[in-house]
Amino acid sequence: MTTETANKNPLLIGDGLPPFAEIEPGHVEPAIKQLLGELDQELTELEIHVKPTWSALVEPVERLGERLAWSWGIVNHLMGVKNSPELRAAHEKMQPDVIEFYNRLGQSQPLYQAYKALRDSAEWDTLEPAQKRIITAAIRSAEHSGVGLEGEKKERFGPQHRDVVHAMVHEVLPDGVVAAHREGDFQLRADAINAGNEHRLFVVAGVEREQPAKAAKCPPPLSFDTTH
Repeated sequence: MTTETANKNPLLIGDGLPPFAEIEPGHVEPAIKQLLGELDQELTELEIHVKPTWSALVEPVERLGERLAWSWGIVNHLMGVKNSPELRAAHEKMQPDVIEFYNRLGQSQPLYQAYKALRDSAEWDTLEPAQKRIITAAIRSAEHSGVGLEGEKKERFGPQHRDVVHAMVHEVLPDGVVAAHREGDFQLRADAINAGNEHRLFVVAGVEREQPAKAAKCPPPLSFDTTH
């Protein structure tokens, strides 16, 4: 794939007010593929060099999440206000890759250990209450994302977490909610919690909850428990 620039693909601008009028369904796949490739490399570098400090851990993690949230959030928004068969096809094709990246980010052992080290460090006492909540939420989110799983359990968890939206949504949600998802009115997020293989499917109206810092400030989502 030819590397694109923000001049050629508005989904790669990364900040500011999106130029919605310029965005076409054909921009989605190349932009998200390129962005995920860049973010994956940056995450690898961060895992190698991470230090348990606010500036060397929390801030770069948030930058990673914000870049993807900006581009993918636009796609989700357009699913609700400018839906089309072409856009739905592009969204459906790229969503598994987006979930896979968030899976990797959430299951990163180096970042998880760094968050815990930061919580136990002298810097902890110098942080604001909001900063402490963000770190605590990041640790909890990592644990809920299966960071503590090993071996076969971890291998099974990844595909389950990635596919649960597609494989379970029709079984769990009422037809009307499924239809709303197809029309882009809701953002779906699956969160498999490592507690007796408990699975929950969350429906979040207009909110991306993959970023711990953002999730800590958001109201709890509607929850459909699939364990019964």
